[in-house]
Amino acid sequence: MSNHVTAPLNVLVVEDDPDTAQSIADLLALWGHDVRVCGTGPDALREAEAAMPDVVLLDIGLPGMSGWEVARQIRDAARGDRPVVVAVSGYGAAADRLRSADAGAHLHLVKPGDPAELGRFLTGVRDRPTPVSACAWCGRVYADGAWRNAAARDAAVTRGICPPCSDVTFRECREGVGEQTLVNATG
Repeated sequence: MSNHVTAPLNVLVVEDDPDTAQSIADLLALWGHDVRVCGTGPDALREAEAAMPDVVLLDIGLPGMSGWEVARQIRDAARGDRPVVVAVSGYGAAADRLRSADAGAHLHLVKPGDPAELGRFLTGVRDRPTPVSACAWCGRVYADGAWRNAAARDAAVTRGICPPCSDVTFRECREGVGEQTLVNATG
């Protein structure tokens, strides 16, 4: 897959498995992005504080601090819509995807992940000066750091779940009634 970029993204890879981290970093570097790698949640928070990345590829199953907590803290410290957070995890259930969206992830990829999907997503992030997410259920748009009641007209916008819909869906998942609805809503 050719994914040559003219304007590289600054990508922070947070992965506790050194071989996986190196493979992801090598692929991103091959595509022309600037890559930093760290293996723990606290290291990721320090790296983001030192220089906020454009994109964070974040393992969820980190030792000591979950990737969801790392995502929340990075998003809370962020200014504007960057960084874009991509959860990359072996956790692939509907409830896991919802937790990722609730933590501020724009995309949840299940390992081993499709490099082509990641490449398309990163190209979209690079080409869009202000990344936008839209709730797959109600259509609220996330832009400039807030969810707004506006219909998403751009088919390329990333689909997530806004906090109000996420709250309802978490209740339904706990009760065992929301799984099929979520699968249908998010594709």
